[in-house]
Amino acid sequence: MKFGITKSVVLSLAAAALMLPAVGFAQDKAAPKAAKNDDVSRWDIFAGYSYLAPKGTVNVPLPKAGFPIEAVSYNSVNIGGIVSVARYFNRYVGAQAEVGIHEYAPSGSKTNNDGFTTIAGGLIASYPAGDVTPFVHALVGGALVDGPLHNPFTWGPDITVGGGLDYATPFFNHHLSIRLFQADYEYMHANFGVRPYGGIANINAARLSAGLVFHVGTIAPPPPVPPLQAPRHRGAWPRLAAQQRRRRSRHASRPPATPLAMARHQLQKQRPRRCHPQPFAAAGSAS
Repeated sequence: MKFGITKSVVLSLAAAALMLPAVGFAQDKAAPKAAKNDDVSRWDIFAGYSYLAPKGTVNVPLPKAGFPIEAVSYNSVNIGGIVSVARYFNRYVGAQAEVGIHEYAPSGSKTNNDGFTTIAGGLIASYPAGDVTPFVHALVGGALVDGPLHNPFTWGPDITVGGGLDYATPFFNHHLSIRLFQADYEYMHANFGVRPYGGIANINAARLSAGLVFHVGTIAPPPPVPPLQAPRHRGAWPRLAAQQRRRRSRHASRPPATPLAMARHQLQKQRPRRCHPQPFAAAGSAS
């Protein structure tokens, strides 16, 4: 079957996701709850089971004389798996890539062989609220469609819109959550061509999924803003504070004023200054 390896890997991951709770319950003691900021992960990896209910009818030309047309509708696909990876830019918004595989029957089966493999990417928005985290997402990509009546595998556009609800658990140091449900609407288009087992498919599908989410990394909070520190000086400006310090230092270096020192200062102020004759004046008087 084409893309059989990829489908096997996705279905194996979905089965492993459903078995992880047994490993978590085997732990002796749950780790203490992390801080509030640590609860918001940078990466969310989801794997689980998925059910697809496609609605669409294809007018299939049959390989008979005259190529008669038979209108065949798609059936619900009970066997499916889904894997997605989301990387958050902040606490609420991120980017997501998703792969879903729903296969009704092996290729070549004589019964209905409806099969859908979708690969899409887009945006996801979540609102962490304690142990419960609701989310919505919108994805655009491609769908590999076959069926409903042995139509060949054909790529076409795929649009997915939906949301879900995650519940946090204490296992694996609070890195494991249970996706209680994920409900999506999918639109897929495939043009099988004008040939036997051809036709055009316009598919409106409802998808319901559940599984496990593993959280990796944390979104670090922004660094705290340091509080404003009051200036160490009383003055409003550093220059004024420097002047005040110099003025205080000059006053501190002066000797204490005593009555004897004050009287001596007054005598020095009242004493007349002596006038010394200049050299050229003495030379003029001699001549």
